[in-house]
Amino acid sequence: MTHDGTFHTDAAAAAFALAKAGLPVFPCDGRPKPLAEQRYPDEPRKTPLTPHGFKDATADLDTVANWWRRFPEALPGVPMGVASDLFVADADIDRETGETAGEATLAALGITPANHMYCAPTRSGGWHFIFRWRKGLPGNSVKGLVGVDIRSEGGYVVAWAHEALIAAHEAADLKGPPSALLSALERAKDAGRRSDKGGRGGFKFDHVGCDPFFSAVKAAALANLGAWVPRIFPAADFQPGTGAWRVSSRVLGRGLQEDLSLHPDGIRDFGEEAPMTAIDVVMRWGGAATPLEAADWLCNALGIDPANKGQGARAGALVRAGDNDWPELVPLEGGDLPRLSPDMLGGWLGDYASALATSTETPFEMAACLTLGAASVAAARRVRVRVKPDYFEPCNLWLLPALAPGNRKSAVEKAAARPLRDWEREKAEAMASEIAVSASELEVAKGRSKELKAQAAKAKSDTEARDLARKAAEIESAAPEPPRPPQLWTSDATPENLGVLLSAHGERMAWLSAEGGFFEIVGGRYSKGVPNLDLMLKAHAGDAERVDRIGRAPVYLREPLLTVAMSPQPDLLRGLVAKPGFRGRGLLGRFLYFLPWSPLGWRSLDAEPTPEPAKAAYDSGLRSMLDWPEGYDRSGEPCPHVISLSPGAFEEWLSFAKRFEARMRPGGDFENATDWAGKAPGAAVRVAGVLHAADHSGGAPWMTDVPRETMERAIAFVEVSAAHALAAFRLMAADEGLAAAEQAWAWMRRRHKRSFVARDLWQGLKGSAAFATMADVSLALERLVERGYIAIARDGRGRPGRPASPTITVRPDLSADWD
Repeated sequence: MTHDGTFHTDAAAAAFALAKAGLPVFPCDGRPKPLAEQRYPDEPRKTPLTPHGFKDATADLDTVANWWRRFPEALPGVPMGVASDLFVADADIDRETGETAGEATLAALGITPANHMYCAPTRSGGWHFIFRWRKGLPGNSVKGLVGVDIRSEGGYVVAWAHEALIAAHEAADLKGPPSALLSALERAKDAGRRSDKGGRGGFKFDHVGCDPFFSAVKAAALANLGAWVPRIFPAADFQPGTGAWRVSSRVLGRGLQEDLSLHPDGIRDFGEEAPMTAIDVVMRWGGAATPLEAADWLCNALGIDPANKGQGARAGALVRAGDNDWPELVPLEGGDLPRLSPDMLGGWLGDYASALATSTETPFEMAACLTLGAASVAAARRVRVRVKPDYFEPCNLWLLPALAPGNRKSAVEKAAARPLRDWEREKAEAMASEIAVSASELEVAKGRSKELKAQAAKAKSDTEARDLARKAAEIESAAPEPPRPPQLWTSDATPENLGVLLSAHGERMAWLSAEGGFFEIVGGRYSKGVPNLDLMLKAHAGDAERVDRIGRAPVYLREPLLTVAMSPQPDLLRGLVAKPGFRGRGLLGRFLYFLPWSPLGWRSLDAEPTPEPAKAAYDSGLRSMLDWPEGYDRSGEPCPHVISLSPGAFEEWLSFAKRFEARMRPGGDFENATDWAGKAPGAAVRVAGVLHAADHSGGAPWMTDVPRETMERAIAFVEVSAAHALAAFRLMAADEGLAAAEQAWAWMRRRHKRSFVARDLWQGLKGSAAFATMADVSLALERLVERGYIAIARDGRGRPGRPASPTITVRPDLSADWD
């Protein structure tokens, strides 16, 4: 959608027209509900697509245009109350009979389409009656009129007929709701306060409490809150350890401390300080018009067959049988994530990474990251990439493939870094004689200086003492400092020592490790628990830094660059987002993450060794890169060579950068990971620079522009990492219950357990620390229910002294290919 009147959809055109009229709008989900939940054909979900729902509504044309470019099929929602000065009585139809129950209710109050100018039909066959809102009118939570919902302050409507809303908004003669309607709402509100059963807004539930079917449905709903609460409240928060869910007052559009609490022991609305049942909740917030409709909806969500209405006592034992009844699947971390391929690295780099992964029987992602990291070490010493005249990226990468112990991580890291170690050793051997001579000369100079200082101390005059002291200083300053053999990498250095290493070795250094000690060190291992991030962050970007040292002169760094390639255990990532500064200051957003599947248990253990030609080509390529000549600027100062992007490469990169920019918008998949996504375009340039350098390792890569094909490979690499990064951030924020859920799901997949009891899972995994008790099993199963992997049924039967073990059914589409 554009400002010149070009629209992708009718919904987009309506949204833009509303915004131009000054009405705030926001996008709502226009996809049809699951068939069993539809009250009329193709009934849309209508849930907000922005983080804060109707509170994000705006009439800003640029924002609206961006939203509908992102969600072209979204329906325009308009908030009621103070935001729009509008109040709507929504007359709905009766699902059971198809009659316009709400229209009849309002007609009895003198409100009809014939005598109220500002009204519009809805897609369900009902009506929106539009009035002027004023302070003091009933809020959005008021219910109680048969077939009528009130949309006021705290609520919104989907603008089925946007012209009517615009006309009402602009009308000078639009009046507030009539007194007959307000009086009826007040009576309904009073009736709701007197309800002994927790019914909302005057609905009478006395018959529900005594009917065995309704009792069974309510009990089943409390026993499996995760199956239905997120459907009504997508923003509900699960309370770990309690099995409870909480819907914040913000989500409900209320004042502070007016949350809705849904606990296995009961449901309570703190906004009205009243208990509720699951049927109450579905009627109030789920759109059900009758208790029977609400119970039927819960049956569908819980997997209970509504045909068994006379057998309520057995309802809780029934589970879902059809694929269509399952909620949307929320994948577990480390699931079927996209894979890297050797073609993305290309040439000798891809060949060796592939051969190394095959010979060690390890995931290609680990070998790819550690070999690419080694190439980054070499490239970062000599080259950088120019994207635009005023935008450069260095070639140091931060790579993190996380893998469980036992996966031969040390062997892969050792093989990937072998040429770097060999190059360091050979340089040190070649410089040994020169170092020895310089060390001897320095010792002689120190001896002469010491002798002159002793004479100065015994001098008979101040003039003689100053002259001797000056000569001693001249000798010391003229003495050559013994050269240090080049060092390329480390795996354990304090930030202070890292600053010294950078200063001594051309301001380039790498952190290569098969473990995750990096996070422990920057998290405060050597600084009494106080995070020390400054140098690490600046050495990623190449920003100047001063490293202060206790009792010694500070170290000044102009453009320090640190390459990082490490493979910690996935468990180390858990909880990293809670470390002070790790997420807030952008440390975690700098890594290219990979969470490969562990092959442990499926290895042949007799793989062929890495072919010598692949190993020789890898060694030769890295050595050539390490031996590139240093570059110099016009003043003769050392500086990196500059690699430019070809027009085709720049075009590919700009398209990629724009795509990622859109993914950070509200509703985008990187909405809550902008720290990572914001750096993804720069990471793609860095990867392209390293790949281009490796492709021209035997020559001068700065003499050739990066071609489109190389940028495409780099973008493909970062795109794969993007999916892994989202999983990694979820893992970092995850609790122990989710880790246990992953183990439980792995057990089900291995054993092909389509249906089993909870004790089977405990017996199968009780040797694991995550499953010490049945309470641990219950927590893992709760997480799997929340994510749509399984359904749980409790039949209430057990042996004396032992409660019944719940029966678990695996989602059919996930177990279809199990034997």
